[in-house]
Amino acid sequence: MKNILLLTILLSIFCKANAQIKFITGYQNANIDTVVSVANYSTNTICFSPHRDSLNTETVWYNFGITGFRTDTIITFLMNYNNIYYPPNYPVVSYNGKEYFNVKASQRNNINQFFVKPNNDTVYVSTGYPYTYSRLQQLITNIGNNQFFKIDSSFTTPKGHHLYLLTVTNNAVKKRNKKNVWIIARQHAFESISNFVIEGMIKYLMSDNVKETDLLSKYTFYIVPMVDIDNVISGQSGRMSYPRDFNRDWNSPIHSEIAFLERWIKKSGKNRFDMFFDIHATYPGGRTTNVFSYFDIHGGNSKSQNLSQFWQRFYTFTHYRPKTIDDTNVYQEGYSADYYNAKKYKRLQFSTTIECDWNVNSRGKVWQIADYLNLGENILKAVPVK
Repeated sequence: MKNILLLTILLSIFCKANAQIKFITGYQNANIDTVVSVANYSTNTICFSPHRDSLNTETVWYNFGITGFRTDTIITFLMNYNNIYYPPNYPVVSYNGKEYFNVKASQRNNINQFFVKPNNDTVYVSTGYPYTYSRLQQLITNIGNNQFFKIDSSFTTPKGHHLYLLTVTNNAVKKRNKKNVWIIARQHAFESISNFVIEGMIKYLMSDNVKETDLLSKYTFYIVPMVDIDNVISGQSGRMSYPRDFNRDWNSPIHSEIAFLERWIKKSGKNRFDMFFDIHATYPGGRTTNVFSYFDIHGGNSKSQNLSQFWQRFYTFTHYRPKTIDDTNVYQEGYSADYYNAKKYKRLQFSTTIECDWNVNSRGKVWQIADYLNLGENILKAVPVK
């Protein structure tokens, strides 16, 4: 309570509440701390902080709109933060809530500042490119009757939303030794960019390009694009939430989604379970430069060597070789997904968490949606078919 009071006083130095400027939060994935969100019409200044509660213990995700501001001068946004890894270096802005573009932010004295030139009477801002449940549903619809895809939406979340499992393979090829690859994403609701990577994978598997390879004749892909759906929709950050976040819940799950995933994986694991990918995103304030992946050091040297060889193949398409980081992935709260699966399924080539970056890539450019889509495609191209 003291921190909230202090923050309110601090931000009030810059902003004074003004009824002409209104905050917009009534849409999917929106989130802002209304306790300390204030605005000054005369200076066109917006002060805010990401929401904090048991589902948002790390104040990293914001996504909201404003209207009623002055359109004749630059809008100044001042975000409060309490950890250098939380504030985005390149937040995104939209004039219609659909198409977004990056702006550069700067940090000083626990304030993350960025500027927006008004284009109309409404502006939307977010930590990074939002990816909504509605966009995922549209992607599922676009799959249509693709011959390689089977869509299972039988499981519903506690709030009644469909959890999608996509099974992708060439069913015309009956091979007993066909390998299984599991791919999941969005265990942490704020990590929106991971879903663009998944979308890139799905679009590649739908394309004519994949027909020219033996990929779907040798593998069955099981893809769960969005795990923490309820928190994605309500705009929560999800990471390190109480009593346990989704990626700390794999040894004795309290979340029904994780328990169901474990049963799904066990059922498919009767055949050869070959690779496991968990797609995540770094903190938006981190400066990792491109992607990197964790792997389970308890899995043995052969698994780490297999992962290194995978990234070597990835390099042939991208000219970038992600670094791999030893990680036990055993947290005080419980097991992560990649650790759990590596321990349970000994025949895995590897089990890894891929962390995607929000900032500048290896070419010195800020990551764009097209880059994430290409990343997803190139990850699948690195799966060996020989």
